[in-house]
Amino acid sequence: MKLGKNVVIDPEASVDESVEIGDNSVIVGKSKIGKNVVIGHNSVIGFPHKKNLKEKGIGKSDGCVINEGCLIRSNVVIYEGVVLEKEVETGHNVMIRENSCIGKGSKIGSYVSIEWDNVIGEGCVFQGHSMTSEGSRIGNNVFLGPFFNSTGDNSMGRVEGEYKPNPAVIEDNVRIGSSVVLLPGIKLGKDSVIGAGSVVTKDVKEGKVVIGVPAREK
Repeated sequence: MKLGKNVVIDPEASVDESVEIGDNSVIVGKSKIGKNVVIGHNSVIGFPHKKNLKEKGIGKSDGCVINEGCLIRSNVVIYEGVVLEKEVETGHNVMIRENSCIGKGSKIGSYVSIEWDNVIGEGCVFQGHSMTSEGSRIGNNVFLGPFFNSTGDNSMGRVEGEYKPNPAVIEDNVRIGSSVVLLPGIKLGKDSVIGAGSVVTKDVKEGKVVIGVPAREK
């Protein structure tokens, strides 16, 4: 194992001997780090979610799973309950919230925020400064251009009772241009294309191209 300066690995963590970890990074709780994983400087792997943080403290976590061949660049925070399948890559300054799963070979760009309980397929590419809503379901081979944003709450912060997100569903092979906004509760069908700068307010059928504010078929 190749460790930088000031690396902290929880005694309950399982880290393969082939792993390389950069300076000042922390592996929290029962995290499992597979073969040939590289973790950059100043990253936190297995950060506890809010309930555990309040009840058990910052050093207690059920951990996360980083599978073989993943590349985690610097200043990344990955919460407990996250699973990264083989060969996932992140850029710098990425946050992946609790109980999310990212499929094999997906690439998550710099400054991307993936909220809690996301399920993301294989071979996806998320470009920089994008954000996915809580509870998002995203298929295989999806492309998200930079500054993409999916929303999960029509109340705009005025939630009454328990918050239950209602994000868009993105099916396989969807391609989304830069600075697109998806409103809650819609579905983007397989192989659809969303033009840059669009605000999508309703379902998009399989294979269709839409663009505009609001987005309409081209």
